[in-house]
Amino acid sequence: MKRIHKMNRLTALLIAAVMTTGVIGCSGNNTDNPMDSQANPQAKAIAGTYLSQYRWGGADGLWRGPADLTVNADGTVTYGSKVIMNPQFGDHSLAWSMADGNAQNAAVTFQDSDNSDYYWRDKAATKMNFTGWLQNPGEGKLDFRGLSK
Repeated sequence: MKRIHKMNRLTALLIAAVMTTGVIGCSGNNTDNPMDSQANPQAKAIAGTYLSQYRWGGADGLWRGPADLTVNADGTVTYGSKVIMNPQFGDHSLAWSMADGNAQNAAVTFQDSDNSDYYWRDKAATKMNFTGWLQNPGEGKLDFRGLSK
């Protein structure tokens, strides 16, 4: 009889442990999930679609290669039609690397408006935008800009 009583207590403890683990695992407060928009407030702050361009030749070069850069609140990023692997977010900044399997290296900073003659001589940047650089394989860094759509 004592043996059965001990077994019931062990079974009850095991059931309680499993139930507690299930409740914690399903609580919805899991911030370890990188796809959780609450897990990446930096991505959420700059989320949007930006028409981007790059240029050779410094301030007198021509802007070309329009492509969309899309930053989602959950931390996913696409440039053109490619998903950016392992995007790195900072305070209003974004970077990615070819070392992570991306087609280019890039680093940009986002702002609400920008009157930089270097980046915006030909166009007003009075809404959310970014400026920085983009680097293709085997090339130097190119000026890189984007304006919210």
